[in-house]
Amino acid sequence: VAALGMVVAMGAYIEAIVVTLIIILVLEFKFLGLSPQHFLKKK
Repeated sequence: VAALGMVVAMGAYIEAIVVTLIIILVLEFKFLGLSPQHFLKKK
């Protein structure tokens, strides 16, 4: 049971990190006025 709880907690932790990264990327695109296509071309 403890192991299952750890897996669930880790999953929620990873999900929170992914959501945070997506929000940061979206905000950067809005503030900089860059489209994802332009960002990919620059790379």
